[in-house]
Amino acid sequence: MTNFQQARYMAKIIVKQSRANMTVNVVATTEAADVIPGDIVDITYSTFGWTTKQFRVRTVKIAGGGIAMTLTEHTNSVYDRDTTITTPSA
Repeated sequence: MTNFQQARYMAKIIVKQSRANMTVNVVATTEAADVIPGDIVDITYSTFGWTTKQFRVRTVKIAGGGIAMTLTEHTNSVYDRDTTITTPSA
């Protein structure tokens, strides 16, 4: 990557993602068979107080009559562009 602003934006995404590092493993019914890695899914689980909490699918496997998935927490604000970025002087 040779563009300073693009590199800085990518670095900010990596830092923000590392702060939202919750990973969960779930086994879903076969209704989740069309889910692929990269998809964003909503999870509602009252025990943890989640109501349509968004997760990104990392892995999908068939397991014991269901679909086993590894999910990581997804937050849209991670991808917000900071318009105050300044280019360093040479």
